[in-house]
Amino acid sequence: MRPYSVDLPGGSAKKPEVPPAKDRVPNPYRAPRPKDLLFKGLFEIRPEGNSLGFDDQPIHLTLSSLYLWFSDGSSIPLAAINDLSLVQGDSFLKIEFWHSHSEQTGVLLIRPRKFMNVGAKSLLREFESALRASWKRAPKRAEFFGTKENPSRYITGGCEKGDAREARPLSLTSYWSMGIPVVFYASRTQKVEHLLCQVHGERLALRVALQNGLRGYLGLGGVVFAPMVAFQNAAALVKAYPRSSKRAAVLLFGFALPLLGIVAAILFYVAARNGLTP
Repeated sequence: MRPYSVDLPGGSAKKPEVPPAKDRVPNPYRAPRPKDLLFKGLFEIRPEGNSLGFDDQPIHLTLSSLYLWFSDGSSIPLAAINDLSLVQGDSFLKIEFWHSHSEQTGVLLIRPRKFMNVGAKSLLREFESALRASWKRAPKRAEFFGTKENPSRYITGGCEKGDAREARPLSLTSYWSMGIPVVFYASRTQKVEHLLCQVHGERLALRVALQNGLRGYLGLGGVVFAPMVAFQNAAALVKAYPRSSKRAAVLLFGFALPLLGIVAAILFYVAARNGLTP
């Protein structure tokens, strides 16, 4: 398959098949990479307003009969799309979609990533046509997400890890930084919403806090922003699971220990410079 390709130009009139029970996913916004590829390519994403976890970055995008899937592991069910429109002189495709966990509407602007934008508009119109055709063939929202009277045949709900316990939406932010502003500096912040039971949610929050603590303070700007992210994640954990006892540990890994390490390193450096070390 070429870097950009459409297997079914204009789309087929065939409606997507209902997946077998073993292939149904708990969280349709973090679905595995689909197997039935209709279109794939490298795109630029520019969040507009409420992006619901998407950030400004080049990313590989895959279109299937049920999902719009992104290489960072995020996905948008076609049944959740509210509207599609070409904007800014047909330079971007605007996607408005509904997020079932937060009951909010997200907006993304996307365009193909091409050298000097040569052929980008025609390719974008080709993708918009394929996406619109797949969107029309996709199951309706009530059918895809299900209701109390008619449960979904496409998703299972529940914890992403397959746990049978009650799952809650949990938004966690990953952060890393490197270098010194003006000289050389790079950083990235990514917010991802998961659907997890309390056990798996707490484990993930601790792992993200530890990763942020190790990577977030490598840049000078991280001394300011990494603690903010640690407090955001701690607040998100308590919001998702009010009875969680891991808030202090999240702050410890993501805030207290790294700062103590930085202070200790500075004190050791000063002591070494003044000949106070053994």
